[in-house]
Amino acid sequence: MKIFFYTSILIAILLQSCFTKDPYGKDYIGPGYAIGTAEKRGNISFITTEDTCKIVMKNINFPDSIVNERVFTEGYLYHSNGGFDYALDVVIYAIVPIKEAQFVNNQDTIDLVNNANVAINNNRIWQTGKYLNLSLIYYAAEPQKHSFYFLINKQIENFENNRVTINICHNNDRDVALNYKTKFFSLDLTNLFEKFTDDFDIKFVYIENSQKKEIIISSIKRY
Repeated sequence: MKIFFYTSILIAILLQSCFTKDPYGKDYIGPGYAIGTAEKRGNISFITTEDTCKIVMKNINFPDSIVNERVFTEGYLYHSNGGFDYALDVVIYAIVPIKEAQFVNNQDTIDLVNNANVAINNNRIWQTGKYLNLSLIYYAAEPQKHSFYFLINKQIENFENNRVTINICHNNDRDVALNYKTKFFSLDLTNLFEKFTDDFDIKFVYIENSQKKEIIISSIKRY
């Protein structure tokens, strides 16, 4: 199964049923997105995913500074050829920081670095190989001041019942909230795989609108 997915637009289906020509061409699939390693071959930019799927960028050329970085791209997906599995007409793309869950001594340590609200986009959480990719939403005037941590309280965490609790901590460094921002992260699960012998669940705990929230991601696959 490819580690990116796409959805069809209902109106496109209706138009096709009325024998209206597809404005995007016969190779057009639909809206889609992909995440993986940014690569370049001359003036051709593409992404290689965890399952070695290659998606060429139709309309952008990655700057050299992000080659070999992990990136997220979103736009319109097409069938491709010339050694590429798919092509993407890019609307947005972003570098994706890779994080690892850190073990801390107690809840006080977690509270010390967690002082701002954050929300999780439930529709943007998916696993690709050893990574759990997720999209966080927060308010910021100066995004560069904001930092995010994924912390496990080792004082109380026993990895029981194939579940681990991870605190998503957001520190705004005294920034004054202005507009909402979206930031992608890829959580490297390698240090968690050794804690379980089977698939496991992650319970994320975070603060949203000054209230503690929880969300459970089920059936994380071990790699």
